[in-house]
Amino acid sequence: MGPNLDPRFARVLAFPPYMRTSRIASLASLLVFAIACPAIAAEQARVTILHTTDLHGALTSWDYAAGRASNRGMVKLATLIRAARAGDVPTILVDAGDAIEGGVEAAYRMGPQRRPDPMITAMNALGYDAMVAGNHEFDYGWNMLERARKASRFPWLGANVVRARDGRSLLVPSIVKLAGPLRIGVHARKHEHEAF
Repeated sequence: MGPNLDPRFARVLAFPPYMRTSRIASLASLLVFAIACPAIAAEQARVTILHTTDLHGALTSWDYAAGRASNRGMVKLATLIRAARAGDVPTILVDAGDAIEGGVEAAYRMGPQRRPDPMITAMNALGYDAMVAGNHEFDYGWNMLERARKASRFPWLGANVVRARDGRSLLVPSIVKLAGPLRIGVHARKHEHEAF
C-alpha cells in the first residue's frame, strides 16, 4: 500500500494486494449470481452536476483591473446554466466557495446601508442547490458570512466549520438532493479547519 493511502480506504480501491481473488473463484461467483438471481433489467439514469468555484464576486463579464471584457462572471454563467437545464436531464448546481469576496460588485454590500450581497442574490436567482464556504468567505468575519448565508436560499456546507467553545457545527455538513430518480449526496469540508 502506498505511503499516502489511508488504510481504511484500501479495500474499496482497485489495488493489487486486494485483487488476488483467483479467476476461477470470480467466475464461479458470477455463475452463482447469474443462476440465483432473476434477470435484472438494466436501468440508466442521468444527472448533470454543474459546479462553479472561485467566482470572487465577478457578477459581470468585465475585468475592472484590465479595463476590458473578460470570459467570466455570473451573467455569462447564467446563460450556460439555463442552457444546461433546458434539456430533460435533471441538474444539481453547487459552488465550491470563494464566491462573495472580491470584485467591485461585492463591495456593494459593504456600504453603510448594508445591502444584500449581489452574488448571493444572483445565486438565489439561478437556483443553486448548495455552496461550500471557501476560505475567502471568512475574510470579513463571521457576522458578514452569516448575513450572506441567511440571505441564501440554499444551504452552506462545511463539515469542519465549528464553534470553538464546544465543537458544534456552524454549517451544514452534507445534503442529499433528489435529481430525477437519483439521490445525490453532497458532503463538504473546507481545506482548513475553522473554529469561531
